[in-house]
Amino acid sequence: MSYDIKRSVSLYSYQDEYYNGQLDLEGCLRETAKTGATGVELLAEQMIRRFPLPIETEEFREQWFGWLEKYHLEASCYDAFLENHIYDNRMLTLGEQINMMKRDIRLASLLGFKNLRTLVSTPMDVIEGSLDYAEKMGVKIGLEVHAPFSLNSGWRMAT
Repeated sequence: MSYDIKRSVSLYSYQDEYYNGQLDLEGCLRETAKTGATGVELLAEQMIRRFPLPIETEEFREQWFGWLEKYHLEASCYDAFLENHIYDNRMLTLGEQINMMKRDIRLASLLGFKNLRTLVSTPMDVIEGSLDYAEKMGVKIGLEVHAPFSLNSGWRMAT
């Protein structure tokens, strides 16, 4: 059996350089390409200033796809961070959380991502409420199992 395994780099790897102003988004992509990787994992909320507004513009998307072409990279995974505590006085309702997830699915699709990773803390009700839309947009949703959780931690039951 033969496998075509490729390397992808998370732009989270460059968070210090990004925040210290040593690299901008294009610089992170350039450095990713230097590793020999062909894929890139984007943390859009971290790496795109004024998120999510720039993604909505054709100008930004043209620049994004131009960079991917320039550095011979492909969009491999879009990270979504469902923040359900954005208000001081309440948590987001289930409907608001689903709408936020759908926003991230749409943004991932606009940037050419077929995979979206969300944190293990994302309620299953939110993921289930987003599945039809994700399928329509051609985006798969995956859960990050992150310490201190494991596959046997009961995380699947988190709501």
